Amino acid sequence: MALRKLGVVKTIVEAVGMDIGHVWDDLVFLNHTGLILQFTDREDTMRIHRNHEGEQSVLERAINLLKETARLYAMTFADGEDFLLSQADDETLHLEFLGDRG
Repeated sequence: MALRKLGVVKTIVEAVGMDIGHVWDDLVFLNHTGLILQFTDREDTMRIHRNHEGEQSVLERAINLLKETARLYAMTFADGEDFLLSQADDETLHLEFLGDRG
């Protein structure tokens, strides 16, 4: 298992004016963006997942900004999957990945 560079990821996210809302297992939820970052088996690579219901042009600009900034820190932010996030009746969150974009 690769080391997880959460400190570097936090620096990248904050450098583009975003915030980390929650970290769970290998997922990093960004506040108010419709994006989730995911650690991979490579310590220098993250996947960027986007909310399927989000404003796609806004998400695309945010993703491009994250990718450009990640390169400054010797990291790669690669395209991930679309996802849907919903709240169940018991107030738990349900996260469904819809497959790779393409």
